This record gives sequence, structure tokens and C-alpha cells, in this order.
Amino acid sequence: MFFKGESLMSAWSIFRASLVGAATLVIASVAVPGAGHAIPIDVYTLSQDGCSETCGTGPFGTVTVTQVGASLDIAVHLNSGNIFHDSKDPQHHALVFDLAGNPTITISGLPSPFTANGSQLAGSHSAAPFGTFDYVVNFPFQIHPPSLTDFSFLMSAIGGLTLSDIVSNKGIFFATDITGNNGNTGNVGAVAVPGPIAGAGLPGLAAAWGGLLMPTRRRRNKGA
Repeated sequence: MFFKGESLMSAWSIFRASLVGAATLVIASVAVPGAGHAIPIDVYTLSQDGCSETCGTGPFGTVTVTQVGASLDIAVHLNSGNIFHDSKDPQHHALVFDLAGNPTITISGLPSPFTANGSQLAGSHSAAPFGTFDYVVNFPFQIHPPSLTDFSFLMSAIGGLTLSDIVSNKGIFFATDITGNNGNTGNVGAVAVPGPIAGAGLPGLAAAWGGLLMPTRRRRNKGA
């Protein structure tokens, strides 16, 4: 038989243990074995609507950039209801972005029907209304285009690349041409999203979980 205070303490202990267990799993999933640091990751959200009549309700997706050795893995994901738009319009591309120093890059692992595998020089690729960008991945026009929501590729350059080499074009880090969740087409842009995983290491991730635990405890004490 438990007294009321003991029951509350027991419930809190179980809840706190479950959160700590979840935090441990997250840390284990992102930590580099033996290094004591999280895998360097930056996440950008496709939240800027550049469609002439809007592309519906955002955010429209994310672009996740992960450091893999001296290369960058770039994964583009569209949220439910949005798909990549195959287009003949030279102002619309599956992905455009800029890099510091305009290096010659090599793209590999890009799935069909997207095109860009191989060497690519910095160029000028329009993504209205966000301006022009140096690098591009295209989704060529097709009579019966597949309804695609994801693609990824590995990008490398002589001398290597780091997360800091991804630079913004007037605040926009990436742009992509989509058919939005309201059926309209056009470019949407990505801005940076700060998070505890991006370069924070285990201390930053632990602090983030600590921030989750402490407010919960304060609410419990306040109501006691």
C-alpha cells in the first residue's frame, strides 16, 4: 500500500527513467564510437514559399546535411502532400545551393531520374524568386513523372568539404521546385534550423534533454 506522496514520487521516478532511457538511445544513435561527439549534422527547413500563388501550407520539407569524412551527404525530404516537380522551366530545379569558394564538386549516388552525378563547376542557375545559385540538381521533364518526395547524394571536392561550406544566398541555403500540397508549382527555399545535434556533441545533447527534464520537475513541484 502506497501513501499519496509515495505514489506521486513513484510515478515521477518511472517517468524520469523513461526520459533518461530515451535520451540514452538518442545519444547512442548519433555518437561517433570512441569520439565522444555527435555526428556533425545541419538541418534546414523548406519554409519559404516562392510560388506565385503559394504552394500551400508549409513547412514543405527539410534538407539534412551530414558530415561524412571530408564529404557531405545531402538528403532532401518533402513533407506529406508535396512532391518534386519535373520541369522544362530553366528557373526551376530539384535543388540549388551555394558553396564557399565556388569549388569544383563531384556528386555521386544521386538516384534516377535526378541528374547531376559527376563533376560540376560553379555556374549560374536561376531559382526565382530567390535569385541564382552556383550548383544544381535537376529533375528532367517526363510524360509520366513519378511522385517523388525524397532523394540524397554524396558531395565531395578537392581539399574536402565541411558543413560551414554551405552558405546562404540572402538567407536562403537551398531551393527546390515542388508541386505543393495545394497543387500549385514553384520554388520553395530553406533556411537554417538550429538544433542540439548540429555540432553540439554529447554535452549539448545532454543539456537539451536536461532542459526537457527540469521544466517537468518544476511543474510537478509547483502543483504539489
